[in-house]
Amino acid sequence: MKIAAISIADYAEATEGMPHDAERLFFRILLKMYSRGGALPDNDSDNARMFGYDTRRYKRLKYILLKFPRGISIVDGEIRNSRVDKELLGIAARKQMLREAGAKGGKSDRSRIEVGSKSDRSCPASDMQQPAKSDTYAKPTPTPSPTPTKEAVVSEAQKPNYATLHDRLLAAAGNALDLTRPDLHSVAEPMIWLDAGASLEQDVLPTVESISKLRRPGTIKGWKYFRDAVKDAKDNREQGGKAFAAPAKPKPRGTFEPPSAEAVLAEMVKTPVRKIEPVLEGVFGP
Repeated sequence: MKIAAISIADYAEATEGMPHDAERLFFRILLKMYSRGGALPDNDSDNARMFGYDTRRYKRLKYILLKFPRGISIVDGEIRNSRVDKELLGIAARKQMLREAGAKGGKSDRSRIEVGSKSDRSCPASDMQQPAKSDTYAKPTPTPSPTPTKEAVVSEAQKPNYATLHDRLLAAAGNALDLTRPDLHSVAEPMIWLDAGASLEQDVLPTVESISKLRRPGTIKGWKYFRDAVKDAKDNREQGGKAFAAPAKPKPRGTFEPPSAEAVLAEMVKTPVRKIEPVLEGVFGP
């Protein structure tokens, strides 16, 4: 018997107050009974060797188990347990019922499959029922792919291939690149710029070249270093050079901006000599 249903409640009641070393032997005796499907011979030397005890200790533990009402008992020279005997009798009865049901005409799944497969092979092809054809479902009409516009074709044709783009970028950057970095051997970042509308000739290459001239050799680690500059160049080109025009900042209230030298000299020329001091006081403050 490979699997046994042990009642936790019955086991807890049977081992209540039982010493730990005795309970260990009791549990192993139960498992051995379930495994063998019956009682154990009451042979102290063989059982002691089987459970890993010396004979003297085994006899002492067996004597403790015999004192418990739901422990073990010796019947006709065999070690038994009432709960195990009850479970094994129930299992034997269920097996007998299954054998009797099978003898009355029940067939296994394998036999039914074999019989069915043989009958199918023996049927001629003309007797087999063919599914009726139906014209309800027609072949789906393929959806034509959209024709690309002229602008899209021109834009796609203007994009260089990966190898050409990489060579031109390397030539524009010169020795400012650290070519040991793997990011510089991929053009994924520059392709993002081109897909966003940047021009290779007007935005990308001039920007890369102008920035690289200001850097020391081997200091640029990746193409992302040029991202913001390329975006600014693209915006400036699209807005006609107005993208970088800084708006006039409003002067905070209460701030004093000193006048230029030209403004002071102009006031001195227009004002008589006797009024220079009030003019200076008015310009620079008291």
